[in-house]
Amino acid sequence: MAAGSSIVTRAELARLIGRTPDQVSKLIQEQMPGVVETGGGRGRPTRIDLAHALPWLLARRDATGTLDEERTRYFRVQADRVEQDVRARAGELVEAAAVEQRWAGMVAAARERLLSLPSTALQRRLIAPEHEDALIDLVDEALAELAGRGTDAGA
Repeated sequence: MAAGSSIVTRAELARLIGRTPDQVSKLIQEQMPGVVETGGGRGRPTRIDLAHALPWLLARRDATGTLDEERTRYFRVQADRVEQDVRARAGELVEAAAVEQRWAGMVAAARERLLSLPSTALQRRLIAPEHEDALIDLVDEALAELAGRGTDAGA
């Protein structure tokens, strides 16, 4: 959360007020103010402006809840988000999508390198021309095994 920003996700609000995300969804259905964006799909979280939602929530709080507890939760969420931002900037946290993209690139590069081995070995005269097909078969078997298809799939 940026300094001065009070936008949180549904899950963050749930943690902030000691409820479950489903309970927050019910509060949203009860016309809780401050809903900035309704998620509506995977990867698109519902975003809520605490500056508008918190007063409404405080007015509805349980008899066991106190204003100090609500403020403590609010600042805890802010501190958690700042800590997460600091860790991301320090390189301790990375986005899962970035890791997945990088890993996919590395796997593709390794696959291409393995596929080039038979022709490279032939060009460097490391194998005789009559052995190139056997080396191609070995590379294909290794790639099939790494892909989880096993060597019995007839790949």
